[in-house]
Amino acid sequence: MTAEELVFEIRSFLTENANPLVSEKYRRYFVEGYDPYGADPGLVSGMIAKILERGVDLKTVIEASQELIGSCKYEESNVAIGLVRRLHKQHTSETFKDIEGWYGIGIRNWAHDDGLCGDVVSSLIANGHAGLSDLARWTESPYKYQRRAVPVSLIPLFGKKVPTEDALNAVLPLMTDEEKVVQQGMGWFLREVWKKEPHAVESILLKYKEVSPRLIYQYATEKMSKEKKDEFRRSKKRS
Repeated sequence: MTAEELVFEIRSFLTENANPLVSEKYRRYFVEGYDPYGADPGLVSGMIAKILERGVDLKTVIEASQELIGSCKYEESNVAIGLVRRLHKQHTSETFKDIEGWYGIGIRNWAHDDGLCGDVVSSLIANGHAGLSDLARWTESPYKYQRRAVPVSLIPLFGKKVPTEDALNAVLPLMTDEEKVVQQGMGWFLREVWKKEPHAVESILLKYKEVSPRLIYQYATEKMSKEKKDEFRRSKKRS
């Protein structure tokens, strides 16, 4: 199967199974925009499984992903991410570079980003196909979802495949990020680290409390007592 044939098969299936009721069911979760076919997620998962059963290699999927991710159609990106995830035994350092390029062409919502981080990016790092320094470079990306990917990808890795201190240091450049989705990802990551390493996170929250967006703190301190949360309130207004 060529990449062109794979794209045609996927798009034909999604078009044939389009359902406006499915589109409306999920639209409320995507305030920044949502361009779906409306194919039922169960049907999409079944299609992915059938493609894999017939046999497809990672090289073909990566080539097809340029079209699938680039279209910004919701299910097309889901299929690309799902296929790459399931072909994890074929991953190499080149896979990380390929995924890196997706952010410039079509990763445009939290669901694709978080799925990519949890199922692919973190796996690539855990299996030695990329290092923390490769991921940390993304903090300087012009794409907000690629910056968000840094803390989100580290959630399943810190304290295991990546030392907690190193993971925290890697995300520090994002403590003043102005994008909401990045702030949410940062707060989520810090909250998860705090559950296991409270002192490490609290020292960061104290250091940045006058300059960091409050949304980071809202998420990061969610599980803290009111008294503990009060320690991280600003002592003065931001100018």
